[in-house]
Amino acid sequence: MVKQMEKDPAHPSGAEADERRPLVQLSIDDFLRNDDGTWVSVREVVITGPAETQTLIKEGRQFGKGEMMLFGMDLAAILERHYPG
Repeated sequence: MVKQMEKDPAHPSGAEADERRPLVQLSIDDFLRNDDGTWVSVREVVITGPAETQTLIKEGRQFGKGEMMLFGMDLAAILERHYPG
C-alpha cells in the first residue's frame, strides 16, 4: 500500500525538507473520489497526526473541500493535491 505524506509547510524546502517529519500519512486506498468531486472513506480509517493524536474517519463518511479539517489541514485538498484526477 502506497502512503502519501503531508509535510509541515513551515519549514523551507531543500536539505531540511528531507529531515522533516510527516504530519499525517494517508493512503489513497482508503478513499474514493465521487463524480461530483467529493470524497468518501471506503473503510474505517485511523489517521495519526502530530504528537501521536489520532482521528477516526468512519466508513462511508463523505466530504468535500473545506468540510473536514484534519490537524488544521483540509483533508479533501490534501487528497486532491496528491491524487489529482
